[in-house]
Amino acid sequence: MWNYWVVEGKEAGNADIADNPEAKEALQTSSKNSLLLLHNHPSAGTFSGTDFVTFCFNVSLYMMTIVGNDGTVYVLIKDTGFDSGSAMAEYFKLVRENADKKDRVQLAMKTILKNSGDYGLIYKKGRKKL
Repeated sequence: MWNYWVVEGKEAGNADIADNPEAKEALQTSSKNSLLLLHNHPSAGTFSGTDFVTFCFNVSLYMMTIVGNDGTVYVLIKDTGFDSGSAMAEYFKLVRENADKKDRVQLAMKTILKNSGDYGLIYKKGRKKL
């Protein structure tokens, strides 16, 4: 049996799990690696910094997926050896290193995803050809 919660984004485009009390409670109280977070991005972009921090910070999350408006699916999975503290420290270090660049968060995420195995993560990207 699957339980699910819907969290709709605001006009600004950001969805916040805290807007749905049941979803927030499930995220905070579920056992380690027991939840999947499935969401869409209105753009064709991959994981945002907010997505990554949410994924790392919540021990209950095992997998997070994104579907872009072009049909591309992005998947991030916590593998054995995943250490949220190290992964988030590296992310914030990369953001600081690119502090003078407007796209510093995207640059940090690009590096994290490219080297996902170094952080105990599995990253996949795919799209069904039409």
